[in-house]
Amino acid sequence: MDNQSIQQKIHKIQTGLQLVLKNSNDILLQPKLISMFLEEIGIALEELEVHQQELLASRCQVELERQRYQTLFNSAPDAYLVTNTKGVIQKANLAAANLLNVNRTFPVGKPIIVFVAQEDRSWVTTQLNQLTAFPLRDWEVRLQPRQCEPLTGSIAICTIPDSEGKGVELLWTIRDISGRKKAEAALEAQLNVDGLTQVYNRRHFDQVFDKEWQRSRRDQLPLAIILIDVDSFKRYNDSYGHQKGDQCLQQIAQAIRDVLKRPADLVARYGGDEFAVVLPNTDASGATEVAHLIQKAVQGLNIINNSNNYSNNYSSPISEQLTLSLGIASEIPKLDQKPGMLIARADSALYQVKATGGDGYAVCTNQGQGDRLGLGKLEEELEEELYRAVGQHEFILNYQPIMSLETRQILGFEVLVRWQHPKQGLIRPSQFLSIAEQTGLILPLGEWVLSTACWQLHEWQHLRNTIPLFISVNLSAQQLCHPTFLPQLQQILQETGISGSNLILEITENSLLAAKADGGIDLNQLQAEGIQLALDDFGSSYSCLAHLTNLPINIFKIDPFFIKTMESDPKNAAIVKTIIFLAHQLGITVTGKAIETPEQMASLQKLTCDYGQGFFLSEPMDAKGASSLIQVGN
Repeated sequence: MDNQSIQQKIHKIQTGLQLVLKNSNDILLQPKLISMFLEEIGIALEELEVHQQELLASRCQVELERQRYQTLFNSAPDAYLVTNTKGVIQKANLAAANLLNVNRTFPVGKPIIVFVAQEDRSWVTTQLNQLTAFPLRDWEVRLQPRQCEPLTGSIAICTIPDSEGKGVELLWTIRDISGRKKAEAALEAQLNVDGLTQVYNRRHFDQVFDKEWQRSRRDQLPLAIILIDVDSFKRYNDSYGHQKGDQCLQQIAQAIRDVLKRPADLVARYGGDEFAVVLPNTDASGATEVAHLIQKAVQGLNIINNSNNYSNNYSSPISEQLTLSLGIASEIPKLDQKPGMLIARADSALYQVKATGGDGYAVCTNQGQGDRLGLGKLEEELEEELYRAVGQHEFILNYQPIMSLETRQILGFEVLVRWQHPKQGLIRPSQFLSIAEQTGLILPLGEWVLSTACWQLHEWQHLRNTIPLFISVNLSAQQLCHPTFLPQLQQILQETGISGSNLILEITENSLLAAKADGGIDLNQLQAEGIQLALDDFGSSYSCLAHLTNLPINIFKIDPFFIKTMESDPKNAAIVKTIIFLAHQLGITVTGKAIETPEQMASLQKLTCDYGQGFFLSEPMDAKGASSLIQVGN
């Protein structure tokens, strides 16, 4: 029974009573009216009793729900606080009291800001004043329990409406996520720290260096970087074993870390036996001083002389002390510069030290000046722009098809790098590669060329109806001599998913012999990866055939001079014939370069030359053009 029904009953009884009173003198009618009136009253009383029972049941249900809510509120595993809209606490459950290290009544009447850690109070106050939309979730706040260490709480806030639906109170749900935050921090540390040396790894170095570069560019402050290479470490590792080698790297890492005193300075393991140091707000002079201190610290380790784990009759194969080579670069970043430029300069300086025997440091300043090796004025200007170009990726790759001279089928492509200068347009390799080699910029440029070419081959391999192709990339002696070349190459092959058998590395005879004499990479390691080696411009140098039999060469690429003159000069034609015959006897494939006429093509086919490339067959083209050529079936 609702209120309207009760009012109708009362009105009916009032009407009946008035009727009885009005007819009080009517002896015959009055008993009937009284009887009806009493019957109506009886019905009304019965309905009132039912209503009262329903109301009582509703109140019991409401009380049961309230008790249930209170039980859930009090026993909930999460901390619950109820506040008014100004953040004053009205209620707290047991979990909240335990979280804040107080009894349940203590928080009541106090502003919630009292339990916020000092460092977050200003921010929380501002956020509370600006709150307009609910619910609010995943609000991380540092909380301050009484007489305990601060903790990190994850907070969700929703409104508690009144009978009119207006939010008059706020329900705060708080979870202690300190354990999770510590676990995340530990995981992040594992991701950022080198497991062997316990200094930062390259991943973290790249992140920090990029941030410091942006900050230095914004504030126009100098930023310095030192690249450090352990001299003769491979020899040390081979002689004393990997365990000693690991201990050596650990000691050097700790020595470098001890030199760095400022909180913002950072040392990271950059490669196998390479370290990198970032020095914010440091010019070349300051970085040189740090480099000198690092050298002294490592010399003080006296690593070789302390290796006493050998028997008395064992003579150590290394008697000199282990030393470092350091490349230094400092720069106040400009708006049009990229972070990679500074690393390229430091790498260039490092290479200069390695080229002169190691055990020292060199500085490459913000003008790109180190040991310029006698560059002319125009070349010096081009060198400065080359530093910028490497940092800003102004290079493009062209691809020239290499074909089977027997079937005219495309077997692969030689990669040719071009410099897309923003003002001068396309610059050919002959104009900048020699400068890149002299300054050491060939190292970052070469790594980019190799990586880009392998990714392009990866894309071609996924085209429909294509035969397996190879990609042929030119290398310099510096790349082969650099200690990080093989790990970089292995990483590129792993990331791109291409097989080593689909990669050819081209190098000139002089560069190959220079790299071998300089103690560079063991070429058999490349063979172990399935990679083929091509001797470029074969016949252009004073060859010693004994060298060729000792080198794992797979392909001879005949020097273009002999190809161009073989029709007009019988002696050069005989040389080409001899090269092809000799190569085939040694099990080596031959490629004729720079084929420009049908006569040259016919002569090489007659001499059973294996591969050919040149303008008569196809000009170099961009990746899109090469893709189209592959898809139309050569």
